[in-house]
Order: sequence, then structure tokens, then C-alpha cells
Amino acid sequence: MPLRKKLLWRLYISYIFLILLAVVAITGFSYSYLRGFYLENHAKGLQARLELLQEMIQGHYALSDSSFVDGICKNTGKQIGTRFTVILPDGLVIADSKKDRQTMENHSDRPEIVKALAGKVGVSMRRSTTLGRDLMYVAVPVKMDGHIVAVVRAAT
Repeated sequence: MPLRKKLLWRLYISYIFLILLAVVAITGFSYSYLRGFYLENHAKGLQARLELLQEMIQGHYALSDSSFVDGICKNTGKQIGTRFTVILPDGLVIADSKKDRQTMENHSDRPEIVKALAGKVGVSMRRSTTLGRDLMYVAVPVKMDGHIVAVVRAAT
């Protein structure tokens, strides 16, 4: 093979390798960016749903009437396809749109609940122990007279 063809063949392979490397790098960056963008927007959508639920239960909120709050969660959750949970500051679940609230375990150790009890919006992606599948959770505090009286959480 003449020297010129060998040189062209080596350059051709080098350029193909560089192009493939660039495509892989751009694909990885794009996937990472788009995934983050999607998750951020999904969390904002869940937060908007929570604000609606929060308004519904805040106006009629009575800790002693958890069956009323549970009914709101079940009806609203069914209508918009979102799992809602209402948790007291001690971690007791008083309402859930998917499961029986009386059989649910204490939620005080859940990362999104801990953050919401600190007065912030809590967001986490993890496996649901109740439903047995991966979900995104967003939790916000329910305040009355400046005190956090509960946390409302949405999951999809």
C-alpha cells in the first residue's frame, strides 16, 4: 500500500473515532440536561397540585376530622391522577389517596417530610415502601397562625 493511502486511512480512522467520541459526549450531556429539566418541571407541577390541595384543606382543616381530609385526598387524587398524603408533624398519616391511612407507618423519617417540617419544599425520588415502586415526592408545609400543623405530599 502506498504511503499516501496509509496516511489517509490512519487519518480517516482518527476522525471517525473523534466524531464518535463527540457524539457520545453530546448525547450524555443532552440526556443529563433534559432529564434534569423534566424532573424540575415535574416537581413544579406537583407543587402546584399541592398548593391547590393545601388551599382545600386549609380552609376546613380540623385535626380531629381526619376522615374529611382523607375524603378530599381520595377524591382529588382520583380526579387528577396524583397520590396525596397528609402527615401530622409527629409523622402520623391522617389522609392518603391510595391506601388506608390507619395501616400506614409513621412518615417522620421521610426526606421530603423532614424538609417540609423545616418550613421548606421537600423533593425526593425514591422507592415507595407502601406502593413498592419508584416515585417522585414533593411535600409542602401547611401553616396555621404561623405554625406548621401538617405536611401535604404529592407523588407520581
